[in-house]
Amino acid sequence: MYLFLIISIIIIVSINGQVKKSVHMNIEFSGNIDININFDNKNNDKDIGSMYICGGYNGSNYLSDCYKYNKHSIDWQSIQSMSTTRQSFGLVSMDSRLYAIGGYNSTTIETVETYDFHTNIWDGISSMNLPRYAFGSAVVNNKIYVCGGYNDEILKSCEYYSTNTDEWYFITPMGSERSEFELVSIGEGFLYAIGGYNRNGYLNSMNRFDIKSKQWTRKANMISKRSKFGSVSFMGKIYVCGGLGNSDGKTCEKYDPQTNHWTPIASMNDKRFNFKMVSIGDNLFALGGYSGDKGRLDSVEIYDRYSDKWFYTQSLPQTIDSFGATTVN
Repeated sequence: MYLFLIISIIIIVSINGQVKKSVHMNIEFSGNIDININFDNKNNDKDIGSMYICGGYNGSNYLSDCYKYNKHSIDWQSIQSMSTTRQSFGLVSMDSRLYAIGGYNSTTIETVETYDFHTNIWDGISSMNLPRYAFGSAVVNNKIYVCGGYNDEILKSCEYYSTNTDEWYFITPMGSERSEFELVSIGEGFLYAIGGYNRNGYLNSMNRFDIKSKQWTRKANMISKRSKFGSVSFMGKIYVCGGLGNSDGKTCEKYDPQTNHWTPIASMNDKRFNFKMVSIGDNLFALGGYSGDKGRLDSVEIYDRYSDKWFYTQSLPQTIDSFGATTVN
């Protein structure tokens, strides 16, 4: 259980649940693996390196269920459910809390609730200025940003939430409407609005928002047009996978902000859309979603950047799509 049997293998030595050492080796392997994630948790905070999923749709019902991935027992544990069922919503972590934002449950939602890791309780906070779902959300400098999405029409407006005032504030809108896209933060100064869908169809365009200048600028297009795809900031680069558009639902690519260039990487094993990607430490995950040939998924894949391959690992607690996922790093 404590071996990453991957072409570029990571051996992790764990004593009393704490990672003591990791080294790299080269061994051939194919098939499923169990994971023991390599966390750098010097403060031994029980929430550091945790993965959370909430809400979504299971084919019959909108969900409010929430789960935490336990890095010690290598399984999913149920935590307090949200007070509102939500799909296609934003879920972010900040200041020892989860924030569940907007979404859809037969009506478009503007409400926001926050989960305290220490009390296991959800509480409501100020609602967004506009109800929206299928939007992008990200955290920069202890502020939560949301952009685009649906609300009777496709939106281009953006707003951010300040914990100091418990208020939402409009900021410069995107240059064009986007829904079913990804909003990704890198560093402390930039947001990237990537792909999605609008009246022109599927998109591969990307715009960057400068927090200081409050201006959007055009950046390099993705190789493939994508909506309802997964994306995450990982090791200083942006990774995107799957989705609908002109990709086959498995393809992946990564963006280097230094060179403003997209590069293909290995495709996932499963076709996925309405799924989530997250990163913890040295690991990148693709979670659940919907596959055209398999229906809703509970499968999880882990990406090994050394071998440029994807491997199946511990499944989700149920088959779901359009859910929220985040990590505490």
